Amino acid sequence: MMRTIMTVLGLFGLLFFGGCAQQPKATTRSEPVEISADKGALLSVISLTPRAGQAASDVRQAYFDAAFPRARENGMRVLGALPVTAIGVGEFAPQVVSFYAWPDLAAEQRFSTHPDWPAVKATRPLGWEALRIHDVVLERDLELTFRPDKTYTMASAWIDPAHPDAYDTYLRNIETGVADIGGRFIYQMVNPSLSSLRGDSAPHRVTFVEWDTADGLQRFRESETLKTHGHLLNQGTQRFELLVLANHRLN
Repeated sequence: MMRTIMTVLGLFGLLFFGGCAQQPKATTRSEPVEISADKGALLSVISLTPRAGQAASDVRQAYFDAAFPRARENGMRVLGALPVTAIGVGEFAPQVVSFYAWPDLAAEQRFSTHPDWPAVKATRPLGWEALRIHDVVLERDLELTFRPDKTYTMASAWIDPAHPDAYDTYLRNIETGVADIGGRFIYQMVNPSLSSLRGDSAPHRVTFVEWDTADGLQRFRESETLKTHGHLLNQGTQRFELLVLANHRLN
């Protein structure tokens, strides 16, 4: 794996189901975005890039109209969304990261095994350029608050089986240094399942960090913490992506 630390760390759109029959818009608000789900719920974190043009917009509207009522009947809740403001690492460039919750895995399976669902799902490539759906069953209650005065990052890591412990060691080792510059780890998805348009493999870790200031990530990149422990990131991952997110509400 030929990759340097600086390569790894060099640095709004539409919801997937839609919170209503109309396509929602992301707009800046002053209040926090609250994400709440109970233990045992299925959390879906969806990153997407919609296709341009009226034809694609019409496909998405038809998709929303078909999928949303049935999803609601099975208990699906729209929790919130954060537009992507920058691509820190990698080529995947979604416009928005949105959060959904199902009461449990069985509820999502009732939805996805409905006989009409395959035909609706098949329209996804016509409405979106890229789409990734990360799912995980929560092992404990989840309470997240995305604040308007903070910046957030979402890091996806594909662990190198030759060094299976290196990435988790890296995260543990940098936690104090991240805190020293106003950052904190707020949530991690461990071994989520992944559905995508292109058959991507699922990352092994998806980690969210909150930064007190907009330059927190840059300050971390320049820190002694990264210089000391960054080799573990390179050693422990076959692939690494980083998105920079902001707090936006959906109208």
